[in-house]
Amino acid sequence: MLRISFNVILLTLGSLLLSYGLIHVVSTYMNEDGDQKVLFQTSISHPSLLGGESQKTFIKVDLTGFTFEQHAERAPVNVALVLDKSGSMNGEKMEQAKAAAMQAVDMLTERDKLTIVTYDSHVQVLVPATPVANKSAIKNQIRQIQANGGTALYGGVVTGANQLREYLNGTGVHRVILLSDGQANEGPSTPEELGNLGATLIQDNISVTTIGLGLGYNEDLMVQLAMRSDGNHNFVEHADMLAGVFNQEFGDVMSVVAQDVKVQFNLEEGFRPISVQGREATIDGQHVEVSLNQLYGNQDKYVLLEIETTPEERNGEYEVATVALSYDNVVTEREDQFENIVVAEFTNSQAEVDNNVDAETMVSAIEQQAVMNEERAIRLRDLGKREEAEVVLRQNASYLKENAELYDSDRLSGYAVKSQEAATSLDDAEWKKQRKAMRSDHYKTKTQQNN
Repeated sequence: MLRISFNVILLTLGSLLLSYGLIHVVSTYMNEDGDQKVLFQTSISHPSLLGGESQKTFIKVDLTGFTFEQHAERAPVNVALVLDKSGSMNGEKMEQAKAAAMQAVDMLTERDKLTIVTYDSHVQVLVPATPVANKSAIKNQIRQIQANGGTALYGGVVTGANQLREYLNGTGVHRVILLSDGQANEGPSTPEELGNLGATLIQDNISVTTIGLGLGYNEDLMVQLAMRSDGNHNFVEHADMLAGVFNQEFGDVMSVVAQDVKVQFNLEEGFRPISVQGREATIDGQHVEVSLNQLYGNQDKYVLLEIETTPEERNGEYEVATVALSYDNVVTEREDQFENIVVAEFTNSQAEVDNNVDAETMVSAIEQQAVMNEERAIRLRDLGKREEAEVVLRQNASYLKENAELYDSDRLSGYAVKSQEAATSLDDAEWKKQRKAMRSDHYKTKTQQNN
């Protein structure tokens, strides 16, 4: 049974659900003023464990962003739009990018700050960081953009971030949105260098969303930059898809309900942390910490920690871990803190262990393992080992299909189909597109990015 304790909570709305023989508590948190809180739930994949044996299991933390009440005012946003205007962007790509950028301007208000940076072989601040008051003037600047030159991507991101720093104070949401269709060929250009840049920016609460257009950009670089800064990543094959992606991204930025989100696990003796699936984490002995930066309204995200039990003789209920959540509530401008205790029941019955598996937690764990399998296939294909990559992908499809049947999961069934299709798209003519699509899908699965 999961026992949940709350800090600063006077009202809990929810229902008790009986699932796999366990009671889970589903709640909407509100304080005495009626302010909404992030929904915070914990579960364990194997609520029943065998005593006397070493076993692996998963602790899952589910977070759901609340919906803004009508009286609530969203946080102002501070956005740097960094646009590639290298020679390869000439023509329809540039025109569609400009149209999408102008559409995004219309979504902002005078409370928001916007800067527009363009880059080719050089970087130019087209619109310095400024409140979005004169939209016509901003759009006129966008219309003047012409494509030519190389791709100083790193410099464009750095310049955009520096512009954001003009308005870092307060409770605003800070985001660089990077669009590129080509290889970074001016300045630092490796995935590691761009990833390190992202890790530096997140320290100032600046996330970078990367949008890769067409088939010529470096997806590893773009994913690393987004991953290390906790932004989004999108693969856009055709330029006419840009407007929809920009609309989604600006919608996300303008619906942030929680910032500086931290999940901390403190494991009891006899339970060892192994790794956090799909996310960067700090593991120090029995303590694990994960930072998510931001959570959007109605967005579901999770953190999945794999742990291992020591082979001690146990019987009955044991506390496994204390899980703490903290974040800055952008509506109340206060920090919210909650704490849950995860409990497992030790038994001598293998049937009881098997019958009490938490299916939803296991489905998430299987998805993360499938991503790792496909990433291995990508590495093999990059090395020219196409047949070996195909074997890995077909095995992965079978793994997903088997578990889809076991846990009655449509998500796993759909993933199995995609992995099977990837196994047939390894030829040179198809691989460039297939690789980008897979890397984008992997990122979304790891981070539960809004689609």
